[in-house]
Formats: sequence, structure tokens, C-alpha cells
Amino acid sequence: MPSDKLKATLDKYLQDFRVQLLLNMFLGGDIKEITPKFDPAHNYRYPEVETLVKGNFQKSLSFLEELTRAGILKRTLYDTVLFCPKCGSSHLSLRYKCPFCGSYDAGTTSLIEHVHCGNIAREEEYQKGAKMVCPRCHMTIRSEKDIRRVGFWYKCDSCGRNFEVPNMVLFCRMCKESFEHTEVKRVNVYSYSLQDLVKEEISKSYGYIFLAPLRTYLEGLGYHVKSPSFMKGKSGAVHEFQMIFTKKVDSGEEVNVLELLPSPEEEAVIKLYLKVFDVSPTRAILVAVPSLSENAKKLAASYHIQVIEATDLNKAFTQFKEIMGKPLTKPTEAKKEEKEKKKKRWFF
Repeated sequence: MPSDKLKATLDKYLQDFRVQLLLNMFLGGDIKEITPKFDPAHNYRYPEVETLVKGNFQKSLSFLEELTRAGILKRTLYDTVLFCPKCGSSHLSLRYKCPFCGSYDAGTTSLIEHVHCGNIAREEEYQKGAKMVCPRCHMTIRSEKDIRRVGFWYKCDSCGRNFEVPNMVLFCRMCKESFEHTEVKRVNVYSYSLQDLVKEEISKSYGYIFLAPLRTYLEGLGYHVKSPSFMKGKSGAVHEFQMIFTKKVDSGEEVNVLELLPSPEEEAVIKLYLKVFDVSPTRAILVAVPSLSENAKKLAASYHIQVIEATDLNKAFTQFKEIMGKPLTKPTEAKKEEKEKKKKRWFF
């Protein structure tokens, strides 16, 4: 794809915050490839993408396919899922059917050639107790050098006939129907990765859009960075944050959380505060893309959540550095101090 066309494509799709987060996961090294995960109840799924699009397999697949058509992602065949033509279930088994009597009670047996006399027979015909003896010349087989495995046959345990190729029939465990392999519905499942040209273009033209530069900066300051990551709160609930970065300090451990939210309003700020209150981080930073409403901004300030408005992402990175240079005060502690001050003002 020509550079100008690729840049125009990225300009369009990077308006979608979900695309920003997905590409950040690639660029930050958290994922190299989006691989489908097998779920017995739902076949394959893309859990990372389902979280981004807040939807099921079909919604996440549509999102990935759209980015593939746009030339941002490339796909590789991972598996082919077979579905019952009657009920649509993928719970299928393959049965070997005897071409003579129609029984499914058929198994395989190896064909062995005795090198000395050229006899070819089934492996069980050579077995004589604990020894192997050629059924034609009656010579004892003393080592693997005396024989050669030349193939295998199928044997029907119902009618006793031998045959080279069975009739293969698929059986649906859900609706109990049997059908030929030509009747089955096939659906290809793919893994997805970032196009190399997209990596180059983002590095060149969109360096500060993603969290990758923040990771590099923080790791340079000695922080351990995970993005995205999870933290267990005092309530026992596990909360997800876009980035958690920690560092050992004299007083123990400094724990910081960062959340990216697309144009958040008051409700999103309240939800973030509830998570922050439960985990009690050292700092809570909210990056608003592209900005906060005035009410949401006032609410964040009242909760002592530090806000970065990412309208100009170079400036946003500068704001982040300024926040990291400020004295440490936990947002929950700051909230308590404010309440204590209000109490004193009330009594005096």
C-alpha cells in the first residue's frame, strides 16, 4: 500500500479508540498475534478483542476483518471448523464405515513384509505368543531388520472383511444425524497480526498516540510496567486498568494506575473512582481521548484523579511527565484529608 494511502487509512481508523488500544497492544509488545482461543461452549473466540469491542465472537470477528480489509492487519489460517448441516453444531465425530456391511466397528492393522521370503500379511498373523513368526516360511523374526512395514489395512470386526479405504461418515453428537463429508459446512478461523508497513508508519508518524512511549519512559525510570493489567481490591474484586506501573521505594511499593477512556462523561469517571477506591493506588491517572466534559473534569478533580486531555498527544506526554514529577499523594488519602478539612470548617 502506498505511504500516502496508508497514512490516510490510519488517520481514518485511529479516530476509533478501540483501534488505538488494539494497535497499542501490538506496539507495546503485549501481543504479537491475536490467536483464537477454543471454547467448548462457543467454539473459537478472541477474548482480547471481545474486551475491546464489548461484544461476542461475531462482533470481534467483524472488527478484525474490517481492519484486515483496510490493510492494517494480516490474517493467517489457524483452523477450519466443521458444522452439522442440519443443526449447525460443531460437535462432530468421524466414523469409519465398512464398505461391505456398513458397520462402524472397523479398526486398522499394519501390513508387514518379511524381507527374507517376501510374504506380506497383517501384523497379528505374525504374532505367535511372545514371538513373531512368518506365517509363510515359519522363520522367527529376530529384529526389526527382518521385516518392513509397507502400509496398513482396515478390518471390520463385524463381518471380518479387510479393505484399504473405509467410507468416512461424520456423526453429529447433538442431533444424532450422520452425513457425508461433502455435506458439512466449513468455516475457516484465522489468527491476526499487524502489517509490517503499518508498524513502520506508526513509528514514523504516530509515535505519541500509543502507550508504548509511556512504557519506554517509565521503564527508564525503573518502573515495572504491565499494559493492560489487573489488580485485586480490598473488596476481593479484580479490576482491569489500561496500565499499572509499580516501583519499590523506601516506604514500600509505589503503585500507579492509568486508564484510557474515549470522551468520558461523569459516569465513566465515577466508575474509575470506584475501582481506584477499591485498589488504593499511589496515583490514578485518567487519559481522556480527546477531552473531558466540564462536569466530568470537575468530578475527576473532586476525586483527586489526575487528568490528561489527549487532544495534542505530544503535549499529553509532557503532561504525563509533569504528573510523575509531582509529590505523591494517594487519591483516596487526598479524599479523606479533604473530608477532614470540611469537618473542621463545620465545627469551627
